[in-house]
Amino acid sequence: MMREALARMTVEDVNGAIRRHLSAKNLSVVMVAGNAEALKQTLLADAFSPVRYDGNKPPELLEEDRRIGALKLGISPQAIRVTPVEQVFAR
Repeated sequence: MMREALARMTVEDVNGAIRRHLSAKNLSVVMVAGNAEALKQTLLADAFSPVRYDGNKPPELLEEDRRIGALKLGISPQAIRVTPVEQVFAR
């Protein structure tokens, strides 16, 4: 049933669901990284973040990736918490 419903979805259906159910204002993200402090500094730097592909992609996709990669996240240092791996399952 789910596969049939997903196959019938249109871009408008997906975008409508995103607008109704997702908000960047209350978004929480969990990331696992080998060097979490470096990841934190990268996020705070708000620098250009390119997408890299193994193969060739159409120019339209690459242009869209350039626009998205240039978006500023505006994350404050207080919004990022690095949890040492020893503490992840401690609670």
